Amino acid sequence: MGVARISRLGSAPKKPNIVVFFTDQQRWDVTGASGNPIGLTPNFDKMAARGAYLENFFTCQPVCGPARSCLQTGMFATQTGCWHNGIPLDRNDPDTLAKLLKRGGYDTAYIGKWHLATTGTRPVPPEQRGGYDYWLASDVLEFTSDAYDVKMYDTNERAVHLPGYLGMIKRLDEALGRLQDAIKSLGLDDNTVVVFASDHGNHFKTRNHEYKRSCHEASIRIPGAIQGPGFDGLGRVTDLVSLIDLPPTVLDVAGLPVPAQMQGLIWQTKRNMPMLPLTCKLGSSVG
Repeated sequence: MGVARISRLGSAPKKPNIVVFFTDQQRWDVTGASGNPIGLTPNFDKMAARGAYLENFFTCQPVCGPARSCLQTGMFATQTGCWHNGIPLDRNDPDTLAKLLKRGGYDTAYIGKWHLATTGTRPVPPEQRGGYDYWLASDVLEFTSDAYDVKMYDTNERAVHLPGYLGMIKRLDEALGRLQDAIKSLGLDDNTVVVFASDHGNHFKTRNHEYKRSCHEASIRIPGAIQGPGFDGLGRVTDLVSLIDLPPTVLDVAGLPVPAQMQGLIWQTKRNMPMLPLTCKLGSSVG
């Protein structure tokens, strides 16, 4: 349930490293920053306190593959054609984040769950990897790992899932902490932007019978925080931000131009500044 993208320092003047820590199916209200009292996410909470906490952060697609296509291309799923799971990202589609960053002088890497190919248990071939250089990933981790069956039963023989879901969130936060420690130990803390996001939420415990695909808050509201140069000290941000806004924002952080086909907005790094609209047609597509 974790994906990261990382880039290297460019030539002088130094371009920032960019890391996107991207989780799978994580509700917004499991974090301490959102008011959850359980204490599952101390590292996310520290990140949110240091940088910008996106209080009103929403996915544009409450399904894995479509949401991931939006993140990789900056276009709505109705434009990429990846409108449900099982549809691969077309290798001939407009530029992905990886391709754009690579042309801008970055080394790129992808680690974790891809969910934009149709390989199942087989390795994802290079032409279906979205242009990333370093690759340590599977298309669908659930197909390549042993089942993590954490189902428990209460005294009335009713199935309970809560310990497993929250346990995985705690493990993810621990991984975020290790990532932060690695960045510090390498002396890259002052020149690295870290973005935390999820592909979508989950109806777990609120609308169990609907799983995740209906557009209620539990499935479309996601946790989000950004730390690093330009974001540190911004605190709690109440602007409405969409997952579709991350690709142009990442390119803006890298100092690279945003292609016209991207349908999101550049989220500004200064409080009280409006988001900058891009020159593109939004009326023909809905997320």
